[in-house]
Amino acid sequence: MANSPTYVTATIGAENTFSDALTVRGNRPHKISFSLEGSWTATVHLQCRRKDSSNWIDIASRTSNDAVEISLQGEFDYRFGVKSGNYGTGSVIGVLSARQTIEGGEDAS
Repeated sequence: MANSPTYVTATIGAENTFSDALTVRGNRPHKISFSLEGSWTATVHLQCRRKDSSNWIDIASRTSNDAVEISLQGEFDYRFGVKSGNYGTGSVIGVLSARQTIEGGEDAS
């Protein structure tokens, strides 16, 4: 993670629109935090893909303002967005961040 951003923000106001990817490298445990704000109607998907894959996989979805934290280990890219057919109105403001953890899930210092 040292050579890539530790967070991504995006404002999404249309279907088939996704944030830039947040890249996590190094096979260490990490936590992904995902928060949504704004006035909107849509289904927003949090997705990941393995380092050498082009296939995005849904790992969470939300239909209202919320915050989610997921613990994972491995080398992944993450993004969030609204798929075709899942947009209604308004603008979703999202923040996606990553931080490395140590065993037991505590934050690494």
